[in-house]
Amino acid sequence: MGFNPCEHCSEIRNLEPDDSRDPCETCRLELAESEVEKLQELIKEFADNEPCKYDHYGYCQTHTEHPRPCPYERANEMRNIEDVSKRIS
Repeated sequence: MGFNPCEHCSEIRNLEPDDSRDPCETCRLELAESEVEKLQELIKEFADNEPCKYDHYGYCQTHTEHPRPCPYERANEMRNIEDVSKRIS
């Protein structure tokens, strides 16, 4: 799948809208920020603040028997990291 340059890339680099060259640094940053926002929303959907309780086989009994580490536990950890980073900045 080729990169569809934005107006910024098209104007600066004289590219056609269907040119498949790499995006400029500005566009790469914007694309990355957009993907980070999508991931943060996904993490928020899974984070529930309920602690995992694992059985003696290592399966989470709180969240439908996911093996350790439970994806809900990981989402809670990631959300906590996001909350801390917001307070720091």
